[in-house]
Amino acid sequence: MERHFVRLLVVIIGCCAVDVSAQSTVTVFVPATGSVTFQSPNHPNNYYASALVTYRIISAGNEAIELNALVFNTETNYDNIQFTETLPDGTTQSLPAAGSVYSGTVGPIRLRSLSGNVTAIFRTDESGQLTGFKIACAVVPCGSVYEVPATGAPVAIQSPNNYTLLANNGSCDYTFTAPDGARVELSQSPPDESWNCEDDVLLLSEMVNGSTVVTRKPFCEKNRPNGPSRVQSQSNSVTVVFKSNAAVNRAQFQILVHITQPCRTSLQVPAAGVVRFQSPHFPLAYFHDEVCTYTLQAPAGAIIQFDAEAFSLEGDSCAYDRVNFAERINGSVVAIGNPFCGTVGPYQLRSSTNIVDVTFQTDSSVALTGFKIAARVSACPRGKSLCPGTSGSSAVCIASTQYNDGVANCPNSSDERLPEECGNPLVEPNIGQNAGRAAVPHSWPWQVALVLAETGEQVCGGSILSDKWILTAGHCCQHSSAAAATKNFKVRVGAHDLRSHTEESAKTIDLINLILHPQYDHLSAAPQYDFCLLQTSERLVFNSETIAPVCLDSGAEDFVGQTCWATGWGSAPARRHVVQPGLQRLQLDENPINTEANNFLHQIPLIINSQSACSATWASYITPQMICATTDRKSSTCNNDSGGPLVCMSQSGTFKVVGISSRVASGCDNPDHPLVFARTSAAAEWIAQTLFNHSSA
Repeated sequence: MERHFVRLLVVIIGCCAVDVSAQSTVTVFVPATGSVTFQSPNHPNNYYASALVTYRIISAGNEAIELNALVFNTETNYDNIQFTETLPDGTTQSLPAAGSVYSGTVGPIRLRSLSGNVTAIFRTDESGQLTGFKIACAVVPCGSVYEVPATGAPVAIQSPNNYTLLANNGSCDYTFTAPDGARVELSQSPPDESWNCEDDVLLLSEMVNGSTVVTRKPFCEKNRPNGPSRVQSQSNSVTVVFKSNAAVNRAQFQILVHITQPCRTSLQVPAAGVVRFQSPHFPLAYFHDEVCTYTLQAPAGAIIQFDAEAFSLEGDSCAYDRVNFAERINGSVVAIGNPFCGTVGPYQLRSSTNIVDVTFQTDSSVALTGFKIAARVSACPRGKSLCPGTSGSSAVCIASTQYNDGVANCPNSSDERLPEECGNPLVEPNIGQNAGRAAVPHSWPWQVALVLAETGEQVCGGSILSDKWILTAGHCCQHSSAAAATKNFKVRVGAHDLRSHTEESAKTIDLINLILHPQYDHLSAAPQYDFCLLQTSERLVFNSETIAPVCLDSGAEDFVGQTCWATGWGSAPARRHVVQPGLQRLQLDENPINTEANNFLHQIPLIINSQSACSATWASYITPQMICATTDRKSSTCNNDSGGPLVCMSQSGTFKVVGISSRVASGCDNPDHPLVFARTSAAAEWIAQTLFNHSSA
């Protein structure tokens, strides 16, 4: 067959076909209405060998273009046509975006561009010429219905006519339909953070359970301050409606649309090893109005343990976005713990059965990065924990009350890392004196002051547990004046008068470790597990008179109704009415009065409340990880007392720290509101594990 080497430019506008020669560049203008076709050289006869034809397909108003093959017949794998487009920013990408070369008998069908500038290149080899193709081009019209493919590149749309032909106060809609059971996901590409949606807007409309549901301004910045530029339908068909106002048109938008399957996952938890599951699109932001279910099943007779490896959800009260764990016991659905939200997910959360349903639910506003959670078969039953340093066939499980109970229940006594001699002050405290009065000097020798390294300002209290470890509150380690880093803090031990520089027993010591409890959430209004362990740079020398450890409560004794004592250098409540900036509390005081804190260590008697009495006042703020105490006098723990100990005398006559000062009511002196402490027995396992892990330091 004769070869043609003539470069020919042919332009046809309207409804007629564009014909070409073997080596040519052709410009095809797509009208605002109607369509135009272009075809292979010599069509409907056989095309030429070694042809190379470029088609430049341009719409009049830079509107998106739809291409449909009316006829397509080329030599498979050897003769083909490929499409690209030039976007408004000047970049070039394959069309579709995932890239595709059309060859054989299947040509483009409903292939739609983002822009009005498409290039098609047709190449043939030296043999096997066939009849070629004829392809129709048209502007993508308003009211188009898109069938979203289950796989491959997403469908793409853009603002109608690049805003140039859509009249003010106009409207244009596109409908996207996915297969039954699937959902439609729409994403703004690229995200337009500047679009405030006060002028021209997008609406999403769909039928859900027989009712029309409209999502207004889904991509607006104010609707997603921390969330994605994506939205997901609740059904398999959604209509995108673009509306313009009467003002000047803005820059264009682009939306990519693809299918996402319902958020349901079933996972097998292996007898050995771990399986992980995560929120949709993790580590990117999850969707609004999402409900995802994860069903995890372990081998028969096993139970499952869950540990969050990453966790970031909106809110701290779990009223917005949350993760719930549940299982079926005797036919009833039973929750496993409380819902999780904020920045703290499950930690050693254990089921009672081998099948657990996890539900992730979000609301219609802020979306964060979500979660990644590990699930494994637990070596220990619910209510018991693994001895530090044991695992696999050597695993030993003990109850939480067996930690620091004076009996070596674990190999290598890993559950007994605290000194046996504890809670015995050489200087007897005056536990009968009036509340709020200065304590007998050095009668509470485990009391320490947490101070800022740079200024020496006392910000919190703490309790000596051993010659290297001090227990304080988690929120103290998140103090607003210093990040949670050891270099920002020091501890002062053996002190009674913080103002004195001549107190021989007092010493200020550096820290080498600061460890927050893994379930402490500093963003929560009522954080659980408000604990922080401090490791000193040098060993403390116990002399019983000025420096000595306190015993850690294991939870084996019941102190409800008993008089116990809280100590600290905090502000006198009658003079100071707010907590230290950055420290959490249950109720805000809008009229703070700043005064100086006490210089001498003070003590107050408190009566331990039952959990029900505490919950009656504080309602949902109170969890089993907290303990409450009240006083009938005008005294209270207050500013700078945070992290200090609440100690009770045990049956053996030693003092045990049962709580860590955590939060107070507004004003610090409200006798109608119990003081809230972090319950130390809830941290016994974590403390033992931490001390074991750092035993070589």
